[in-house]
This record gives sequence, C-alpha cells and structure tokens, in this order.
Amino acid sequence: MTEIPEHLLNRSKARRAAGSGDSSGDTPATTSSAPAKAESTPAKADAAPAPKAAKPDPAYVAAAKSRKKIPFWAMSGLALLPIWALLYLVALTPSTKVEAGPLSIGTQVYSNCAGCHGADGAGGAGRVLYQGEVLKTFPRIEDQLNFVYNGSQRYVAAGLKIYGNPNREGG
Repeated sequence: MTEIPEHLLNRSKARRAAGSGDSSGDTPATTSSAPAKAESTPAKADAAPAPKAAKPDPAYVAAAKSRKKIPFWAMSGLALLPIWALLYLVALTPSTKVEAGPLSIGTQVYSNCAGCHGADGAGGAGRVLYQGEVLKTFPRIEDQLNFVYNGSQRYVAAGLKIYGNPNREGG
C-alpha cells in the first residue's frame, strides 16, 4: 500500500484543527514513543462505524496497474498498421500491362475476320474479300464499315437475310 507523505498529513491536521477552532492544528504533528493515555469515557453510540478495510488487489491487477502504459498516439499507429500492410502488399504486386493501342485493337479485329475469310482474304467459311470482290458486296465504304462495326447480328435482328448490295453479280 502506498504511504501518504508527511507534509500532506500535517496539512490535513492543520485544516481539521482550523475548521474546529482548535489552535493546536498549526503545529506539526510529532510522533511520540510514549503510549497514549486511554480515555475512560465510553464511545458514543451514534458515532459512524469504522470503514471496512479495502480488499487488496490480486497480483495480476497490481501488476497491470504498476506496468507502463502504451501512449495513445502509439496505440492509434499500431491500430492502423494492418491497413498500411495491406496497402503495401497491393503496391508490391506488379500490374499487368494492357495493350489497348490501335495496333493491338487491329490485331484483335484481324484475328476475328481471318478465322472465316482466311489470312489473305481468299475466302474459306466466309466470302472472298481480295481483288475487288468486297466492292461487289459493299459498293460504298460506309456500308462495309457499318457491317464490320455492327456485325451480322444487326442485319438478322432487322429481318434482312442478305447484307450489302442484293443486286451484286454472282448472287
């Protein structure tokens, strides 16, 4: 248990003495080795009972009270540490490069067309596109670009069975 400093005890006695009008409170308390005289007067019945002695804290509570505490600013920093670690891991992973330039888009469109029309446009599953054959189907370039952009699904959805120029030579 913590001892109360002597100067606080003296100040407390002085204030009690000043409040009750006793002049002996201004003098500092002295400890005497002589035993105090026992008073023969009986104790008053209406006096307050002595307070119960405080139960001492268990060892683990006393140890927790005596150790140094973590400062508030350090605790908030430690609480944000997992968020920082997650952001750090995200920053470490290399990003995949997405090639979206005109050459990569053109390569993708060409590979879609070459599957049916052949690598040189000579035909196969689709119509022949080289040596002016495409001009027979699409006499105007706008019609061909519209077909390439929208695909054949728009023609099917509109109810058209044939795309391009229906009066082309060769059918």
